[in-house]
Amino acid sequence: MDLNFDFTEKRVIITAFFCMAFTIANLITVKIISIDFLGMETPAGVLIYPLVYILTNVIADVYGERTAQRTLVLGIAADVLFVFMTTLILFLPSPDFFTGDAALSFVFTQTPRILIASYISYLIGNLVNARLTTIVNEGKAYASGINLLVLAFSEFIDNFVFIGLAFIGVYSVVDILIMIITHWILSLIWTAIAQPFTTMTVRWAEKGKPVEEAVKITNKAVVEALDGLPAVKIHCSVLAEQAIKAALADYYTRQGIDPEPMLDDALRWAGLASAFDGLFLAAGLLLFPYVYSGED
Repeated sequence: MDLNFDFTEKRVIITAFFCMAFTIANLITVKIISIDFLGMETPAGVLIYPLVYILTNVIADVYGERTAQRTLVLGIAADVLFVFMTTLILFLPSPDFFTGDAALSFVFTQTPRILIASYISYLIGNLVNARLTTIVNEGKAYASGINLLVLAFSEFIDNFVFIGLAFIGVYSVVDILIMIITHWILSLIWTAIAQPFTTMTVRWAEKGKPVEEAVKITNKAVVEALDGLPAVKIHCSVLAEQAIKAALADYYTRQGIDPEPMLDDALRWAGLASAFDGLFLAAGLLLFPYVYSGED
């Protein structure tokens, strides 16, 4: 069996796991689990829901924010189909020997509410995360510690909205608050443990990336890939981006393809930088005889 997947096949695999994790999380959340040694209770969705966030970050890192948004829509569509079919079977008659209607009703009558709560909380949590990430990183080097705090706060908002909407009126306010805090703490622990695997997944997914994908690399992506750069070194990421664009321009030109439509403004900036490099080189050659002539 050949397991050497290409770039597109890896995207399909990651998307499939995202949709499965999204649907499973909303299904098993109906079950409340008790952590006796901590004296806490939490929805069972905590066992897999952080995987949704992790896969979202992987997709955004490798394929871009727009693809991550489209994947979320696909996950929601899969979940809506699941809820529609499970709701439909509740209205279909069962034979006398079938005794599982009560159990099915208990589980599946709650899934539409959980789906709506999940979507609203995920949307709000991601909006908060995106906005705060932009604020703390604007004009600064990428700082892993600060961004981890932003992620922790965003996950708390997500948990607060999700559990509040999913279980208000079903359980007491005290029980809901306990579940929110427990779910949040376990989500943070889960995310921290899974971080090395997230990095490995990103590297695995990026292998075999076609040349066209390199056009999308920005200096910000370079900074994040290096886990941040000091403020005085940020210009190095800009130079790296320009070097990539210049190399792509050369590649397309050698292939007989006009690179301008593909590289747009990035190519023009790289060309401008190359022009300045050429001017400096010419100036150096002109001044060389005078500098090293031995004359004072």
